[in-house]
Amino acid sequence: MYFFDQTAKIPTLNQPILVSVVSLRANVGYYRLSAEVNGKIQDQELHVKLENNQLLVKIGGLPYIPVYPRSESIFFTKGPEAYIEFKKNTSGVVDKMLLPQGTQTLTATRIFKTVNSSVPGPQKEL
Repeated sequence: MYFFDQTAKIPTLNQPILVSVVSLRANVGYYRLSAEVNGKIQDQELHVKLENNQLLVKIGGLPYIPVYPRSESIFFTKGPEAYIEFKKNTSGVVDKMLLPQGTQTLTATRIFKTVNSSVPGPQKEL
């Protein structure tokens, strides 16, 4: 038992694990968070990108921050404790990002932006 064994190592919850690049790529994209602030609904855009096998998240006008995998779907930040969870729909595509905030969890919905929607033919997500 940890209480009595001074040499026992207590596992740290925020130890990054190895996750495949394919799994990381599945989370990349834009998400929209609608939240009530002072009685008004405000939309905030979040961007998730992959750079050098590192997932980075940008919220609004803030700089990108690295997030580290705790599992294939749950990521954490270093420094101030924050978690995000990516959720898949019934087709297996990531379409939501959950952001726990105290006693509530905010949900950001994935949005798809195209390079130029006025050009006919298949479009790519940015």
